[in-house]
Amino acid sequence: FTLDRDKAREKMRQFQLADPHRYVLELVQAAAGKGATKVRFDIDADDMRMSFDGRPFTVYDFEILYNALLSRVEGADADAVAQLALGLNAAMALNPRYLRVRSGQGGQGATLEMRPGREDRYEQAAVDLEGTEIHVKARFRPGLAVNFMQNVQGQLPEELLLRERCRYAPFEVDLEDKVISAGPTRDDLVGRVTFDEDGVRGVAGYAPGLSGEASVDLVRGGVWIARHPLHGVSADFRAVVACDAFKKDVSQLDIRQDETYERASEILKAAHRRSLMTIAQRFGQVEDSWIDPDVDPKWAIPLLWDAMQSYPPAKLEDPKPGDLGHALARVPFWPTLGGDKASLVALQEEQKKHDHVGWTPNTYREHEDDEVLTPAALAGDRLVLVLPRSEDRDELKRHLGSGLVSVTRKLNRRIKAEQNKRQWRLRVAEPQIDLFVDNN
Repeated sequence: FTLDRDKAREKMRQFQLADPHRYVLELVQAAAGKGATKVRFDIDADDMRMSFDGRPFTVYDFEILYNALLSRVEGADADAVAQLALGLNAAMALNPRYLRVRSGQGGQGATLEMRPGREDRYEQAAVDLEGTEIHVKARFRPGLAVNFMQNVQGQLPEELLLRERCRYAPFEVDLEDKVISAGPTRDDLVGRVTFDEDGVRGVAGYAPGLSGEASVDLVRGGVWIARHPLHGVSADFRAVVACDAFKKDVSQLDIRQDETYERASEILKAAHRRSLMTIAQRFGQVEDSWIDPDVDPKWAIPLLWDAMQSYPPAKLEDPKPGDLGHALARVPFWPTLGGDKASLVALQEEQKKHDHVGWTPNTYREHEDDEVLTPAALAGDRLVLVLPRSEDRDELKRHLGSGLVSVTRKLNRRIKAEQNKRQWRLRVAEPQIDLFVDNN
């Protein structure tokens, strides 16, 4: 349904933004809806000029502008008109001198002029551009001097919002000859994975040492709309998820948690598993599994250990390559008497070969200088774990069951036997005279 233009204009007031300077972000989303590949802004104390390529707006779009937010028509072009309406409505709340839009292609197009307290003027017209231009002209007021200084410093509200909120735009956003967009990505993540599925794209990974809780930045139409907390993952997990099918709430400051949101959440969950797997694979493949120049093991190993503890043992018995379980089973978590560290796969092979895996809480480092009784010599050709913590033993029992056997007494007996043998060899023999009797 449609309302007449005056009634629709009144209805638009309920969609007013809390901060009208955010109108520039709504206009960026309008450009995205029109398929823009490049958006440019030139902003000073009393002018905001924006231009972008892509499909043009039409006279009909300007005619139904105030009905756009009430329409149930879906699609990129309809959404672009709705975003344009939001942006222009917010810009008018700043009480500018005027606002002008020119849009066209191939020499033909349409124009729109809006002034506070006056009827909008729109018409079909010949235009000398390919795409859309928007000009917001501020009226003179005492605060312009302050705005001038803010502009010199690049601190105008519109400039700050564009820099902060357009960083993830998948198209070029140029603010006065400086590109401020980089796409939905982050280069500071460990275990970084990307995804592009069913209209949902983005990046996920870990930011070690970053304060705060795990979170995802939600992007729509090239604009970072909201940051949502993530539960059930490590606090340093971060993600960016972009989807033009996201729906915003009435405030325009958040994303509605609808079916699209749930689908994106499932895709993000899969990305989280892949990120963990990427980190696990790095520690399972390098020659010295505790040294990776790009990842601090003091951070990574506890992370992987937590993942290991929450992973169902049945899925670790014979995991398929490409599964998280396959990677976790190859991370060397457990120290051995031999000085190396053993993975679950190595322990499973030891159990198959000898029916059990031996463990002891002792390191036997007091015998390191004794060639016969060094920890490695005590272990021999067997894999013997050093497990002083009960939680480590409990975790292994989940996977090995009764196959985890203490060999501490056996090792102590071996040490005692060797020490006794040495004592016997050092014993001083009593002098003895053999009497020789010749019977001949």
